[in-house]
Amino acid sequence: MNYLFIVFFSIAQKMSGFDVTKTFNRFTQRAGELVNKNEKTSYPTRTSDLIHEIDQMKAWISKIITATEEFVDINIASKVADAFQKNKEKITTTDKLGTALEQVASQSEKAAPQLSKMLTEASDVHQRMATARKNFNSEVNTTFIEDLKNFLNTTLSEAQKAKTKLEEVRLDLDSDKTKLKNAKTAEQKAKWEAEVRKDESDFDRVHQESLTIFEKTCKEFDGLSVQLLDLIRAEKNYYEACAKECSMMLGE
Repeated sequence: MNYLFIVFFSIAQKMSGFDVTKTFNRFTQRAGELVNKNEKTSYPTRTSDLIHEIDQMKAWISKIITATEEFVDINIASKVADAFQKNKEKITTTDKLGTALEQVASQSEKAAPQLSKMLTEASDVHQRMATARKNFNSEVNTTFIEDLKNFLNTTLSEAQKAKTKLEEVRLDLDSDKTKLKNAKTAEQKAKWEAEVRKDESDFDRVHQESLTIFEKTCKEFDGLSVQLLDLIRAEKNYYEACAKECSMMLGE
């Protein structure tokens, strides 16, 4: 079993550049940290704070996206329907109400002519509001939801990769520090001192690169306030259009 394990990872290393030794050392170092056996280099406070904020962003953004998609009638069922009916216009609840009003207006014309007339007018109003609703849904999807998804898939994804890379070089540094601490001979000590110096240089470089990415991510996250204003503006325009249609029917 152990032999097959070694062979498998040797092949993986040759095929994909997978470094078995580093991976094992990182795993061992992390395991030692979990039981407080190995020392762990702490990140500066600012770096730790940024990582904490970035770790929460996916949940925050996903929550807003899910609620907004539901608000503009985007759900699993509608996504499946879109895949099969790309050219078919979406039917909103306003469309359905308008259709119901129109049908009853036609059927009740003799029994209630006044109501039938008003039902026809109300149906027209709802058909126009349905058009406004579709425009609103489309605008929100384009100017708000898609921008949030783009942030998740690009900026935040880049930050998560930077976080992973930083953690890897940190583990490499601490792993070699542990080996230096446990060195038995002068030769071993000299070897691991050189490795630690190299690791420290790599860590400092990657830390600065990661910090720049973290700062950029937090700045862009804060900048999503622009997209939020787009959402509010779209809502304002939609509800004003609906209010105008209702006022016209009421003769106001």
